[in-house]
Amino acid sequence: MVRRSSLSNISVSLQQKIYNIVGKSADKEAVMNPGEAQSKPSCGFCPCRKNRFTNNKCSRCQTPLCREHTDMLLSVHHGQKLKPKSRVRKWKNTSPNEIRTFIGLAVLQSVCSKPSFDMYFSARESIETPFFVKTMREYRFRLIHKFIHFADNNFLDNDPHVRKLYKIKPIIDHLQNKFRSVYIPGKNISVDESLMGWKGRLSWKQYIPSKRKRFGIKFYMLCESSTGYVYNFFVYTGADTNYGHKYIEQPIAARIVLSLCDSLLNKGHCLLTCMCVCKQTEQFNCTVFTEQFKLSVETVREWPT
Repeated sequence: MVRRSSLSNISVSLQQKIYNIVGKSADKEAVMNPGEAQSKPSCGFCPCRKNRFTNNKCSRCQTPLCREHTDMLLSVHHGQKLKPKSRVRKWKNTSPNEIRTFIGLAVLQSVCSKPSFDMYFSARESIETPFFVKTMREYRFRLIHKFIHFADNNFLDNDPHVRKLYKIKPIIDHLQNKFRSVYIPGKNISVDESLMGWKGRLSWKQYIPSKRKRFGIKFYMLCESSTGYVYNFFVYTGADTNYGHKYIEQPIAARIVLSLCDSLLNKGHCLLTCMCVCKQTEQFNCTVFTEQFKLSVETVREWPT
C-alpha cells in the first residue's frame, strides 16, 4: 500500500515538472494550485487578464472566455510525454484574435473541402491554398485544433444529456441564441431531421441505411422553408435527450416540434412537418397546432412497399 505522504510528494513533483515544461509563458501559481487560482486575476485569453477559470464574460473587457483551459489541458495531459523536439514545447498563450482566426479557418475548411488536412497548408502549386498559409502557420493551427477547450471540467453537470454535450455546450447555447436573435423567419417554416456525417466513437451516433451518409449525429431542426435558414435545433443524444421542460406531458414527436417552435407560436406561421410526425401527433395536431399556427401541413413522402 502506498502511503498518503508518498502520493503527496509524487503530486508535487508532477506539478513542478508541468511548470518546467510550460515555462514562463504560464502562470506558476495557476499550474501549481489551480483551485486557488480561480480567485486571482490572471488570464491568457482575456486582454485584461481576469477570470481565468470562469465560464462568464470578463466584466472589464466583455471578451468571451475561451480561456486558458486550452493551455492547462495541454500542460497537464501531455506534460509527461513530451519529446525534446516536440512542437508542444513551442506553445504560447493564445489571444482573442487568434481564436477568431482559428475559427474562421475551420469554417473555411468546410467551404474549400480537401481530402486531407495537409493539403490546406501545402505549397504545391496544383493544390495550394495561399490564404491558409498567410493567415496562420500549420503547426500553430494543429496545436490549437488539438488542445482547444471550451468548458471547465470542475463544473461538470450531472444531467446525462448535458454531460454528453458538456465539452461543446457553450458553443451550442451561443449558436442557438444567435440563430434566434439575428433573423425572423418568413411565414412558411419546416421541422425535420438532419444527419451530420460522423464515424467516430460516440454513444449516440446514428446508423440510418436510407441516408447517403449512413453514420452520423442526428439533429432536429426548425428551418425557414424558402431559404433553409436554421432558426432552432436540438442535438439528439439518445433516450435522455433534453427537449426542454415546457411540453413534458405531450407525446415525444409533438414535444420536439412545439419546443423548437415555441418562440414562433401565435405569430401566423405555417408549419410544414413530415407525414410520419403528423401521424404520431394526429390527435394532438387537431387540438393545438391549428390554434398555434394558421395551418399545419404534411409533406408528402413515398413510403417503400
